[in-house]
Amino acid sequence: MITLNMRLLIIVICILTVPSVAQDIQVEPGKNVDWATHKTYRFGKSEIVTHKEDKKISDASLDKIIRETIDREMTIKGISRNDAAGTLVVTYLAGSFHHSELQRLGPLGATPGQVGANFSRDFDQGSLVIDINDSATGVLVWRVNSTVSTNLPDPRNNIEQVVSKGFKKFAVTPKKKRKS
Repeated sequence: MITLNMRLLIIVICILTVPSVAQDIQVEPGKNVDWATHKTYRFGKSEIVTHKEDKKISDASLDKIIRETIDREMTIKGISRNDAAGTLVVTYLAGSFHHSELQRLGPLGATPGQVGANFSRDFDQGSLVIDINDSATGVLVWRVNSTVSTNLPDPRNNIEQVVSKGFKKFAVTPKKKRKS
């Protein structure tokens, strides 16, 4: 028989572990993009918005990891870097914010009339948004919007996963339609 304390412990463990492993990655492709004109890219102004006192990695180190990861993925896609005249501009916004959450769990198997338990937790929620825009028009070509922790002593693995998944369908040559 599972006691009230055991049920509370199971719920607390489930609530604490789910956000730490979850990654939400959404891709927003631009509309009516002429891929034939995009063979080069450059980095534009990007921003890291984690509070100074909460940082576990320097801005310079995080910037280097993000740019190296994007460089590698763009090279795989056949787009070369040209800092002077790239036809695509890559920018990003990375950050982590501290949140507090309070939940009323209810009686959880207790007899009617008993007071339920409250549960609170503090956690960090991180984001990495990568935008790729046409340098001539400023029109969005590709966006990767992710909920992922970048505020770690070594966030390389998390960033590589976001970039890999986010750029998976990014291509400079559109797929040819199959003939029936």
